Order: sequence, then structure tokens, then C-alpha cells
Amino acid sequence: KVLSIKLTPAYLEEKAGEEVMLKVSRSGRWTMDETFNLTATADSRLSVPGTITIPTGQSGTVVNLTVTDNDVVDDSSNVILSVEGNGYPTAVAHLTIEDNEHPDLRVTASKSIVHEGETFQLTITASHAPSEPLTVTLTSENTKRFTYPRQVTIPTGQTSVTVDVTAKDDDLPSEALSNVFTVSASRFNQG
Repeated sequence: KVLSIKLTPAYLEEKAGEEVMLKVSRSGRWTMDETFNLTATADSRLSVPGTITIPTGQSGTVVNLTVTDNDVVDDSSNVILSVEGNGYPTAVAHLTIEDNEHPDLRVTASKSIVHEGETFQLTITASHAPSEPLTVTLTSENTKRFTYPRQVTIPTGQTSVTVDVTAKDDDLPSEALSNVFTVSASRFNQG
């Protein structure tokens, strides 16, 4: 006896009304209805019925599982779906749900007024701790006026990192200058 499970697609982005086709197939005789237990690892974004029935005379059945958008910043998740029952070995399939809400990045300076030759700190903060090291690109409106790292890494599970920035002293008189530092990273809102 063989029981199989297939998901189409096996990867999707969290969106309201997005559906995943779940196909369950069985071997053996098809002389009667067979009901199987369907379970999924916890993910509130996926609606899964507790059972699925393959009708008499059919080798399988298809149901559509609905993904809902919870409007919350979540990590992407790997949902494991299992079908079992009626003496068949358990069949397993994996579904990846990629979150469509992106956390924010922001940058704050330790000083609002800086003089040439002075060093200050920028703190780069993510509104949601990354599940793997996050490479953040740091840019400035006036790159020639400051020495700073162009990329920094927020470690796994952390929400911030602080870096030193130096205002270059060019030994020339100059007017006061305003500057904006910007941070960006993949799957994060720019700050």
C-alpha cells in the first residue's frame, strides 16, 4: 500500500486568497471510500481540513488549501503536511510560505551636529530580528564627507548594530552641511 501527497505550488508568498492544490493518491483497490487524517505543522496562515476522503473508484482526490494574509511580520515558514490512515504509511509534503510583510530598517545618529574630524555612531535597527545574518547597505548623501562602512551585518536574532562614522576634515573652510544616511537590505523596508 502506498499513499502519496503532492502540493502545487510547494512555495508561495503569503497573500489573501492564495491557494495551494493538495493532491492525495492511494494504491491498492479502490472499492470503497477511504478517509485519511490530514495534519500540518502550526501556521495560522494556512487553512487545512482535519480529514480528506478519496471516493470509491478513484485513485486520489484534490483539495485546495487557502493561505490567508495575517498582516503581521512573520518569518517565512516551512509547513509540513502529513496524510495518514487506513494502514497506509504516512505521506509527507513541505510547503514554504514566504511572508509578504517586510520589517522596517531605520538609522539613528548619536549626534545631530558633527564637526569635521569628529567621530560619531550610527545605530542601524531592524523592527524584526532576522533569522539569519542580515547584510545592510549604508549610504550617505555626501559620501566624500564621511568615512563609514558601506555594508554592516545585523547578527541572527539581533535587532541592531552600531558603527563608527567619521566626518572627514578637508582643512578647508566650508558651510554647514546637512546629510541623510540611508539603510537598505533585501526583504526589509528602507530606512
